[in-house]
Amino acid sequence: MSTSDFNTLIAGIRKQWLPGAKKAAVINAFNAGDFFTATQASQLVQLDQDEEDRLDMAKASYKTLTDPANFVHIINIFNSSAYRTELTAFMNNYSTSGTTSTGSTTYRTAMNEAEFNSLVSSIRAQWLPGAKKAAVLNAFNNSGNYFTSAQASQLVQLDSDEPDRLDMAKAAYKVLVDPENFGVVYNLFSNQSYKDQLTVYVNANKY
Repeated sequence: MSTSDFNTLIAGIRKQWLPGAKKAAVINAFNAGDFFTATQASQLVQLDQDEEDRLDMAKASYKTLTDPANFVHIINIFNSSAYRTELTAFMNNYSTSGTTSTGSTTYRTAMNEAEFNSLVSSIRAQWLPGAKKAAVLNAFNNSGNYFTSAQASQLVQLDSDEPDRLDMAKAAYKVLVDPENFGVVYNLFSNQSYKDQLTVYVNANKY
């Protein structure tokens, strides 16, 4: 995240005063599809003084880091050795398949904003029957592409037909950098049977 955007974000979170509001705002930021340096994530985690809250926030931050090797800076925020140990184990056990790797852990990198906007524009330009669905599936099936759940949701919504959306949503799941946020795609469906089918698919293909 750019310095200006980050400063705006952190100023907004500091204004939160209701119980649990800072934690919720920080976790929302980590789940919004943005990426942070470990230093930025550390600053966000420290906005809440409760160490148990910080633990949840630190775990949520890990998938968004552009420099996961520096996660130790966040671990060192904690006074509790138990929490430091838990975070170290979390870091060591965190593993997804993707395009870049550090040691034994591989990280996915979501498509950048410029490329994604270009992709969306090209798909919107499709007008032949089935063309939007085919273009979206092609994007999800390209082995070099990875997406945030928010990006995948935007792509799936380019086709208004729910059976088409179901096929697209299934294809999207395997290329997400944040599969824990797949609910934003799931919530696109009004038909309960499609929701049920998607739930079965996700449970059978968790990673």
